[in-house]
Amino acid sequence: MSTFKVSPEGELVGKTLSETEVRQRFGISLLAIRRGGQVLYEMTGDTVIEPNDTLYIFGQPERVQEFARNAD
Repeated sequence: MSTFKVSPEGELVGKTLSETEVRQRFGISLLAIRRGGQVLYEMTGDTVIEPNDTLYIFGQPERVQEFARNAD
C-alpha cells in the first residue's frame, strides 16, 4: 500500500474516480481518501478528487510509480 498526495495543480483535481480510470489505466486500486481530518472509505465513481487529498492506493510498486508520474 502507498499514499499519494494530490497537488493543487495536479491532473486529478476535479475529476471523478470514474474519470480517472485508475484501475483500467494503471492496474491499481484506490482504497481510501484522506481529506482534511476525515478518511473516506466508501467511495463511488462519482466521488470527486480534491486538491491536497491523500490517496491510499494498492498495487504493484512499478504500477504505483507509473500512476504517480502520470497523475502529478
